Amino acid sequence: MSDPAAVKKSLSAQFSVDVPPPLEHTDPETLAALLQANTTTDASPVIVIDVRLAEEFSKGHVSGAWNYPHSDVNIEELVDRVEAAAAKQQQSALNVVFASLQSPDLDEAVAQDFIEVWDARQKKKKKAADATAATIDANRFVSLLLGGIFYWLRLYHGQAALTSEYDAAMWDDVLTKYNQESS
Repeated sequence: MSDPAAVKKSLSAQFSVDVPPPLEHTDPETLAALLQANTTTDASPVIVIDVRLAEEFSKGHVSGAWNYPHSDVNIEELVDRVEAAAAKQQQSALNVVFASLQSPDLDEAVAQDFIEVWDARQKKKKKAADATAATIDANRFVSLLLGGIFYWLRLYHGQAALTSEYDAAMWDDVLTKYNQESS
């Protein structure tokens, strides 16, 4: 049984639990295009949430990313911040991309927690308003950065508009070694 949908259905039936659907991935090229489009408008179509530790984040990250280290992330606060950003920009098409060093990794666990809290809030809002109230299903706008920050830095380390605080002393040797090994 290698079909993911069949595996999910089997696990759900066998253990009486809801297995969350797999998260989508956003490739670095798509994220770069969204970030570059963001420079021409005040409304950001994307929020990047980097779940690495603060020390790692400070050595290079996606420009404009929010750092919420996986070890002490407050999901409620994060959902509050995303809701506020979406409301401020009056965005119906928002993308939230979670990133770790090499995705999928810790970013997936934090993203699943985010979805759980987001969806619970959406259900409460719908119940409080009425049955026709529009809600936003988090699975439609939450994704993981394909390849993680490592791959991102490999592609965009020299582009200040896309990468911030790049620590060349740390990353250049690592990336050079990786490029030689993968050639």
